Amino acid sequence: MIIGTGIDIVNIDRIERIIARWGALFLARVFTEKEIQWCRRRARPASCFALRFAAKEAFLKAIGWGLQNGIRWTDMEVERTPLGKPFAFIPP
Repeated sequence: MIIGTGIDIVNIDRIERIIARWGALFLARVFTEKEIQWCRRRARPASCFALRFAAKEAFLKAIGWGLQNGIRWTDMEVERTPLGKPFAFIPP
């Protein structure tokens, strides 16, 4: 069942600058430990973090909630299908 659709675009350079400035504080506020470990292993971690950030924003838009409605960034997690397609979900 489709609840809604959500689209978001994120500037990779902006995410890279935020990580350079805030480091672990930003990462821990926005990403789960699993996401942080996954992205840090990539050749271009900023691109990986930007993709996940955009997916989380789109997920919030699709479900019609905002962060003010009790959901936190770390309540959501982004993974990939075997073909590499990202998907967001709220882990149990």
